[in-house]
Amino acid sequence: MNIISRRKYLTQGFKAGLGALLATTANFPFGVPRALAEGTIGLNGKKLLFIFLRGGNDGLNTLIPVQDSAYATNRPNIKIPTDPGTNYATATGGLEFRPAGDSAGTYDSYPYAIRAGNGFAAVHPSLKFLADGYNAGDLALIHRVGYVGQSRSHFDSMRYWETGVPNDNTVQEGHFYRTLVESGLGGTRPFIGLSCQTSLPLCLNGYATPAMNVSDITRFNLLGIPNTTSGNQKFDPSLVAAGGAQFPAKKNRELLKQTYTQTLTSLGIFEGLVSDYLENPYRDDVVTDGDQVWSDNWSSPAYTVDSKGRTHGPGYYLFPFNNARNGGWARDPGQATVQFDKYVVDTGAYNTSNTGTFNSLLASAMVLNHTDAFIAGTEYGGFDITDSGITPGSPTLGGHANLMRKLGWAFYSLRKYFKQYGKGGTNELPGAKTSWDDLVVITMSEFGRSSVENGSIGTDHAEASVMLVAGGAVKGYGKPGNVNGTNGGIYCCNTTHTGATAYNGRNVNWVTGNTGSMFAAGGNRYLGRAVDFRSVLGRLIRNHLGATQSQLDRILPGYASESTQHLLTGGASTDGVTIAGEPDFI
Repeated sequence: MNIISRRKYLTQGFKAGLGALLATTANFPFGVPRALAEGTIGLNGKKLLFIFLRGGNDGLNTLIPVQDSAYATNRPNIKIPTDPGTNYATATGGLEFRPAGDSAGTYDSYPYAIRAGNGFAAVHPSLKFLADGYNAGDLALIHRVGYVGQSRSHFDSMRYWETGVPNDNTVQEGHFYRTLVESGLGGTRPFIGLSCQTSLPLCLNGYATPAMNVSDITRFNLLGIPNTTSGNQKFDPSLVAAGGAQFPAKKNRELLKQTYTQTLTSLGIFEGLVSDYLENPYRDDVVTDGDQVWSDNWSSPAYTVDSKGRTHGPGYYLFPFNNARNGGWARDPGQATVQFDKYVVDTGAYNTSNTGTFNSLLASAMVLNHTDAFIAGTEYGGFDITDSGITPGSPTLGGHANLMRKLGWAFYSLRKYFKQYGKGGTNELPGAKTSWDDLVVITMSEFGRSSVENGSIGTDHAEASVMLVAGGAVKGYGKPGNVNGTNGGIYCCNTTHTGATAYNGRNVNWVTGNTGSMFAAGGNRYLGRAVDFRSVLGRLIRNHLGATQSQLDRILPGYASESTQHLLTGGASTDGVTIAGEPDFI
């Protein structure tokens, strides 16, 4: 049975009608007429893809303050060690890419923190595939992100990150949902926002302009019946007939009819995507990591041709659903011994939890590339690593290393997919609507992890963490207009920021030592914040998606209280912490 049963389908239609009925008391009435709407949300071609890292990502082992002595001393077993042959204080340039070595090597052969080139920070060695986007200026890593009155409850903090209203459990609408409503495009397109995960996330939740959720686009047409030719032939015409039926005029009947129409149109859209999704032919255009993918019959690793006659590159498959698509798992048969140990998202035994989420990542990418939806996303779980998240002495092994490996490849694969197969790409797909320059990819996570390792050789719930933001329009390392100076794409993880404009003139330098930034929150226990997460989202929604400031004030209400919230230009927050306001990353 599909995730969309008849009962659920009718319930969602009822909720849409109910949302309109309540519009007189809501802040965002149903279907704001486009002629009256502000801004260019959904009209300027700009899109956003989010990945929620559920469980609380350990930001200190993601973007690592290696020049802060408090880092190594307070994490003796779980720290990522520094390379004795590298002077991180004087290192310049972008992120290093450390290849795995010869063809018999595993994914990770470099066990040290990869220097970020700003004289202070480094990244986890399993994030090496971030180097491609970072060195092109397409990636910003923003550290010390949080909010005032940080909750260490997973459920509360995830709610605040998704509603955009911290410390208020009464808000039921998500900030991305409010962005959809403000576009004024509700009812004019089959759907304008979509999530690819188990259930609709709160960030897209709302009733006036319902977003869509699918757990598997191949099952979308299973509206409570078997997915067979005869079954679909019975159900689809009944839906058409129901949508065209004449009923006496009553309040909200038009909304229900619109729901029928949108569903029918959506069925056709997904039907056209399913074959490509199942074949999953998308490959890198270059051979990387000292390896390449060999075809299923162990023939030449040169370009492959899919079932539709389209040519694909010689490199790794971009979305590793399984072993055969997972990096260099399929090896040169000419070797004396065929190797099966060179993964891009796992090491050692194959782990379906690591590759399985690439199904939803590809679905999100395809939806943004082939439809008019402008917000889509998914989630990665497993970040609540309270104990044994790291194998002491082997930083590229363990739960957190696997998660970093998956995250690094996700950003690499999305960039390559849109640069090759997106609008204007080197291998542009028919009907492609989105280029890499049109897209921004972001991560969210409810909180970071404790600065001091716990007795289980792990970490506990804490406060600030790191956000990753990528896209062709991001002003990262070496990009014109980057006011972050020599810090490139690293924000708020440095002791001397040369580009003060990046922080609105606010002093948010990293303070080292046991009384510094790593212990500035939670009663001098946790990494303190320097940026409010709403400032990052707000800049994206306004500067990228095209909202006006008045729209943004409604989407993220904290912007309407700049004198106390300081989301735009920064200042001393209500708890006395000086925050940066909006970093100038896009």
